[in-house]
Amino acid sequence: MFLRLAAWALLWAGPPEVYAAFEEEGFSARAIAMGSAFTAVHDDLSSLPFNPAALGQLDNAQVGVNYLRPRNIPAGEVDLDQISLAAAIPIHQELVNGTLGFGWFYTDHEKYALDRSFHFSYGSRGFLDFTDSQLNIGASMKFLTRALKGGDSSLLPAFDWGFFYRTGERLSLGLSLLNINGPSVLGDRVPFTFKVGLADTVRNFVWAVDFTKREPSAVHRPSSSLGGGLEYWTSTARWGSFAVRTGLSLGDRLRSWNGGAGWRLFGSQFDYSVTVPMNDATPELSHAISMLFRFGASSPERQYEKLLKEEERLRQDLTGALEAGEIKRWKFEAEFDEQKRQVDGLRRQVEEKSSSERELKSKLREMQDRHLKAVDSYQKLKKEAERSPADKFALEWAAYERLKASGAAQSLLVERVRQLLRQYKDLGVDLSAANQELLRLLRGR
Repeated sequence: MFLRLAAWALLWAGPPEVYAAFEEEGFSARAIAMGSAFTAVHDDLSSLPFNPAALGQLDNAQVGVNYLRPRNIPAGEVDLDQISLAAAIPIHQELVNGTLGFGWFYTDHEKYALDRSFHFSYGSRGFLDFTDSQLNIGASMKFLTRALKGGDSSLLPAFDWGFFYRTGERLSLGLSLLNINGPSVLGDRVPFTFKVGLADTVRNFVWAVDFTKREPSAVHRPSSSLGGGLEYWTSTARWGSFAVRTGLSLGDRLRSWNGGAGWRLFGSQFDYSVTVPMNDATPELSHAISMLFRFGASSPERQYEKLLKEEERLRQDLTGALEAGEIKRWKFEAEFDEQKRQVDGLRRQVEEKSSSERELKSKLREMQDRHLKAVDSYQKLKKEAERSPADKFALEWAAYERLKASGAAQSLLVERVRQLLRQYKDLGVDLSAANQELLRLLRGR
């Protein structure tokens, strides 16, 4: 009883920003660098504490470890260290089609308390499917433990709920309700938090924006914040992929700029972020380092769907090219017939002596020249249309060699070789060189 009364006295006597119970710290370096706008981002397990429903979009198992040294969080100024471990395991079953997530957080509040939390999460995959969009749900059960360095401790459960809507391959919308039950711990209250976010992915470019509303805790008034971030990835042939990130966090208690970088090689990813507060005369920088490891291949259904879309696009391009070629050929044939009729008419005029010989010969030469040019163009078009698949493959392979010599990214070369293999697979063309090139590229990744 005495220890509990002492804890209450410490809570009300000390600076409020130190005693915030399980406030948002940001989780991973990637999320922090993007302004913690991660409610609708869904391509790695950093979404676990932001929106459990986004976990369902993961195609492969992932394991991550993070170290945070924050000095400023949305709750205000802090002095803490945090280490976290997380894992995500996709499950492809008829009854349970989604991703399980696990997280362990160890937060050391300097000179005050130790916080530990365990997350058990699940995000669905295809909960509701529409024509070109999908709605998923997710939930987390958390066990929160706070131990005061004076000796008192408390264990309590908390619950999160999330929704994730994705349309097409790009745009996604996330909504999450964190700490729904608003548990109390040693005189403080874990604030209920509402988050909504929007994200868009275009090739190697990602942008995201989040709005967050927090209920009051025992020592903090209600607050809200707006975060936004940008990320861009670029690939190299031998050294993996590199990312640059930037973000802003604008709120009632904290305004900060965030920046960071990432490096991805094979299945591993390393990220770093720095946070610079903008509402402090002498700002203290916050740092974060993360490692993420991906295992296994991506979803076969997703790969098959991607191949089908690529094949459909190629068919449309081929159909358009054939239609344009047929129209051009038809125009040449019509012009050829018209010129032939004019030449025949002039010849008849010469034979009938219906006009002067010099004028007719001049017109005849002019028409013959035009006729020869039309015949030459027509023959070239006809040869182009009648070219064998082997000749066409040789031309496209030569174009690939030029693309390769120009230093194109390895991912682009792999995609181009696969496209050639699909295009000429059943046309009787020798594809051994392309197959060997594909194996070489995949080994070199």
